[in-house]
Amino acid sequence: MSASDPISLLVHKHDIISALIQSLSTCQLHVWNKTHGHVTIEKSMDDRFTYEESAKSHLDLLSLLLKKGYLYLILKRGQELWDILITNEKASSLDHELGLNWFITCVDDFNRDSQLALFEKRVSKLDLINLSPKGTNYKSNI
Repeated sequence: MSASDPISLLVHKHDIISALIQSLSTCQLHVWNKTHGHVTIEKSMDDRFTYEESAKSHLDLLSLLLKKGYLYLILKRGQELWDILITNEKASSLDHELGLNWFITCVDDFNRDSQLALFEKRVSKLDLINLSPKGTNYKSNI
């Protein structure tokens, strides 16, 4: 890790990946509690951003860190993210859509062994009846 590489510093020394995932989980819980489980796209997190904007920002930053840092997301973090966005009982349909879209577009940010393990432990257990076309596409592409 080079001292001049800020992405490596953030990822390895400050565990920004874990912090981002936990922050996303906190946002999800906050909007869930605020709406009593009736999360909508336009629901404001605060008086500045909607939940959709906040969740997308978290996922976009995560993707940027992985791509610009030439990093792979470790299986443990991928499973945490999956559990927050897909299998969590507080995950809304917006979470499902954003999560599946993120996993579809960022599947290459996992090494092959992690892709296979994530498929075996999480993706293969999804009920196809509850999946959107994006979810079905993701399940068939791994």
